[in-house]
Amino acid sequence: MDKCLEGRSAVRAIASGEPLYHEGRSSWISFHDNVFRQASAFEGRVAAFGEGGELEIRAEGPAGPLLGTCVVPGPAGTVNGKNLQWSTVRCSLKGEREIDQLCIVFRGGAALQQFVLK
Repeated sequence: MDKCLEGRSAVRAIASGEPLYHEGRSSWISFHDNVFRQASAFEGRVAAFGEGGELEIRAEGPAGPLLGTCVVPGPAGTVNGKNLQWSTVRCSLKGEREIDQLCIVFRGGAALQQFVLK
């Protein structure tokens, strides 16, 4: 969790050089026992730390079926030595089906403040 410029906390990928970083491993967050029905889009408030990135929206876990990918645009501005600018992104989700476990995988410098399934 990081503090963001908009006065809230944000979840982001663990970067190289940080204590929990492991080469070749992804950072991700998962939401269990939530039944999402007929979600056709993901909308999130995002920022990029140091570089652009992506959020992979998956079902069943970090290696589960890929439902959609949101591109997180590159940075502008600095917070705690990290470049960032918050923006809202939206991506379509494949296959309108019931999702019990939703997983968001962080690629590159992606950070997420909040999201909604539509």
